Amino acid sequence: MAELKATTFDAKPDDTSKLFSLLQSDANEQYGRRDNIRIFGLDEAKDENPYDVVVHVAKLVGVNIKKTDISVCHRLPSRRGKKPLIVKFVRRETKFEIMRNKKKLKEGEHQIYINDDLTPLRSKISAKLREIEDMKTVVMQNEKITLYDIQGKKTVFNNLAEVYKWNPALVMSSCKENLNF
Repeated sequence: MAELKATTFDAKPDDTSKLFSLLQSDANEQYGRRDNIRIFGLDEAKDENPYDVVVHVAKLVGVNIKKTDISVCHRLPSRRGKKPLIVKFVRRETKFEIMRNKKKLKEGEHQIYINDDLTPLRSKISAKLREIEDMKTVVMQNEKITLYDIQGKKTVFNNLAEVYKWNPALVMSSCKENLNF
């Protein structure tokens, strides 16, 4: 994995100002999603109550919540397979508790996955980071991006601007290919 270092990007000054404006806009959008999670792999029943489903999944990870802990939740459209649930919690601490305990789903026979609710740009950048040859794990939690390489080295970025300084081509390609930047 490339060392963390500032690199230059061959771009016009107005391109970089547009880029940093886009990154700031994305940071604001991600901040608005800080109380949200997405739950993947759940079967959908005909007359299901999504609030009951979320309470059940929370119990699977050892967290007891009530419907009143959920601000809103619903199924999202999906092009492949089961429709994921998006959940907004009333309190951020409820989300953090579920995220801390989500590993318990791996211990059972469940094919359920819980992730942070990422913006489209963060989702694209996360996918590109996972494609890096020596990359083992990419964790995007709120504004922070943490990379773990196969040697166990941990690299933490506080925001996407720092990822851009580390690998400008990766960020620019995500912006240009997927967001019509």
